[in-house]
Amino acid sequence: MKVFKQFLEYFDKQKWRYQLPEESQNIATFGMRTQEGTFHCILDVDLEDKKIIFLSIYPVNVPEKLRSSMAELILRLNYILFFGGFEMDFDDGEIRFKTSLIYDDLELTEKSIDHIIKGNIKSIETHFELLNSFITEKIEMERVIEVLAEMQKDAMQQ
Repeated sequence: MKVFKQFLEYFDKQKWRYQLPEESQNIATFGMRTQEGTFHCILDVDLEDKKIIFLSIYPVNVPEKLRSSMAELILRLNYILFFGGFEMDFDDGEIRFKTSLIYDDLELTEKSIDHIIKGNIKSIETHFELLNSFITEKIEMERVIEVLAEMQKDAMQQ
């Protein structure tokens, strides 16, 4: 329970308002507004398996006709990511970015919590425009591949 409380203390320090669903003692949810959009966030601390999962959910579901293509986009995007990954529910088109950690023998610090949470939010925010442009059919896969190649090249130079 200590780990979950550490996250809640972190949220309190950030002055983030969160909800604790009644059906679970180790889940917190909140909305995060960024320059790009508003995301629903979920923290799930599994005390038995000592796992932390943090999800940011993209605000728009992928239309059914684009889900296979979006799966390709997500695979290509995940290939260049260092931390976390995108996933999509094929049934409803929900996209989310997941960061996770097994904390078995780790001592979590405020800085490590900050990396898990803000790294996740930064990743979904950074790729928001690309995802949105694809969902709204403003760009096609050929252009997505070019953009991702540019992103990979930039990442390798840093």
